[in-house]
Order: sequence, then structure tokens, then C-alpha cells
Amino acid sequence: MTFTPLGRNRVRAGSTLLIVLVALAILGALVAGGFFASWREAQLGADAMQRTRALAAAEYGAYSMLSPARWASSWSALPPVHHAAVSRETLGVSGDVVVDVSVWKLTPSSALVTSLGTAGQPPRRAQRRVGLLVALRLPVIPRLSVAMAKHGITIADSSFVSGRDSSFADCPPPESTIAALGVPDSGAIDTAACTSAPCATGRPSVQVSPLAGSVETYEQFGQVDRTFLSRLATPITSGSVLSPAPRVDGRGECDTHTLGNFGDPLRVFGADSPCKLVFTLGYVDGDLRLVGGAGQGMLLVDGDLTLETGARFEGVVIARGSVRLESGAQLVGVVLADHVALEGGSIVQYSSCAVDRALVAGARPVPQPGQSWTEMF
Repeated sequence: MTFTPLGRNRVRAGSTLLIVLVALAILGALVAGGFFASWREAQLGADAMQRTRALAAAEYGAYSMLSPARWASSWSALPPVHHAAVSRETLGVSGDVVVDVSVWKLTPSSALVTSLGTAGQPPRRAQRRVGLLVALRLPVIPRLSVAMAKHGITIADSSFVSGRDSSFADCPPPESTIAALGVPDSGAIDTAACTSAPCATGRPSVQVSPLAGSVETYEQFGQVDRTFLSRLATPITSGSVLSPAPRVDGRGECDTHTLGNFGDPLRVFGADSPCKLVFTLGYVDGDLRLVGGAGQGMLLVDGDLTLETGARFEGVVIARGSVRLESGAQLVGVVLADHVALEGGSIVQYSSCAVDRALVAGARPVPQPGQSWTEMF
């Protein structure tokens, strides 16, 4: 029989215990390291998700401003102001995601939209900002004639139509003379009751063109169509009877929210009138009557438009029905309609300046070709 000394067993037992403890420590460190790595990866993933949500929100804010539901026609008409935004708006996207959008007017034909998206709550909040360079595409209105009608033009009494370009004090020199009347065939003109001589003057006085009878002439205007304009425009109740006049609020600024404020073409409030740069873009889904007063801009009418009692409108009128001028009414610019009628000494006078300024109100914002979008941070 062999006997092992008691001290040697104690040494082996102590060594085994030490090995087990070291192994447990290493295993614990590995588990803790794996847990920390998983936790850190989850945090990084959550942060990345918030940054992605913030970027998506910023992009949504920038591009949503280009829709006619959010873009204001008045922004296009404003002069460039580099030290201040023409609009600032906060949009609640969903839950803890919000967007702050600003619109800056850079040049008469361009703008910059900046959008800051914020997602999440502290300490897990993320922000991303993007910029969108925007070009303002104006409607392209055919200028073959001052008055263009699909089915006919009637001139009576001492009324007349002139295609000679007229200008104003704050406009460039007149460009040229265009045709007075535009129709699909010469038989669509009735001047039997006209007492002025001549009833229409232009170069030529009558322009016969298939464009006058084309539906697209009255619905599609370059990159801008009638549907976009009607959605961008300020709605006017069908059957309204208005006397356009400029109005100012208590701060001395033009009150564009007042119905019938179509700007101040006659400078009622002086040369520096706060409403002189207000060009209305109005849409009527039926008939409209203007009785006296004066306005400027663009009018889209689905029904009939009547100007009477000396009413004056400067700019562009596009009607699916008829346009009637009565009792000394004046339309300075161009008119496109199904039928145009003048009586009672009314006038339709061409003005390239009035048309150019009015078309700005209907500008369509589109991303600038090329490098239009950029992530700012």
C-alpha cells in the first residue's frame, strides 16, 4: 500500500481552485464584453435610426414645400431678400418627429428651401439639415394677340382692342405691337355694332390661328398647367361680386387676406404703396363679377367673368366661359376665353409689362437641374 503525503493533496486542490477562478473570471469578462458590445451596437443602431428618421423628415419638409398646397404665390413675386427668409414654418410629421422649413428668395427666378428635421427625445435626439435649390418656372402664355377666343369675339359701341404695347412708370420700355384679336377663323369676329374706328388695332389687327381653337392653349402653359395654377391660387367663391381695392392692416402692411385685395395697380396708397408688389392669383370655380375698382395679377375663371362700371384689371385673364367688359371697363394685359365681348366703351389694351409681372404669381417651383439637393449637416 502506497501513502500520499497530505500536503501534496492540498497543493493540487489549491491549484485547481485557482484555475477555476481564473477561468470563471475570463468567462465573466467575455460575457461582460459581449454584453457591452451588444448594448453598444444597439445604441449605435438606435442612433443611426434616429438620424435616418431626421434625414427623411428633412427631405420631406423640403420637397413638400414645392407642392401648391404649401407654396404661396406671393413668395414668387417678392424681391430677393438675402438677410431674411420669406417664410418659416414648423411641420409636425409624426410623434416625436418635427421639421422646421425656411424659404429664402435668392434671385427673381430662384429660391432656396432649407429644412431641419428633428427626431427622437434627449438623450437620443438627432437632427439633419438639407438644402434644396429651386427654380421658378413661369407660365408661358401665348401672345399671338391681346384677346384670344375659342369661339368668337364681339365688339360693340365705342369699345376697342389694341395690340400696341403700353407701359407704366415703373416698367421697362414697350416691346412691340402684337395682333389685337386671335380666333380660329375670321368668321368668329363680330364688329357690326362697333362705332369706333377702327375697333381693333394691332399687327395684324386679326390673327387667324389654329392655336386659338386648341384646348391646350387654354389649359397648358409651358411647364405649368391650369390644374397646378388652380391649386396654387386663392379660391374665390363662385358667383362673387367684388370691387377690387387695396387694403392695409394696422401695421401699415398690405392685408392680403382681405377678399378683393388684388394689389394696388393705380397706387392708391402712393408710389410706395405696400400693395404695389401684390399680384393676385385668383381661382373661381364658377362665375365672377368685378364692379368698379382695380386689381392686378392672374384670374382663372371656370365660368363667366364680367367687368363693369369702370372696373380695371391688369395682367392675365383665362376663362373657360366668356369674358364681358361693360360700362367703361378696362383690361390691360391679355385675355384668353371661350368668347370675349366688349360694349359700353370698354377697352382691352396689351401690356407686356402687366403680363410679365402677373405671370410671376403663377410660377411653379421645381428643383434646379443639376446639383439642386445637398445635405448641410
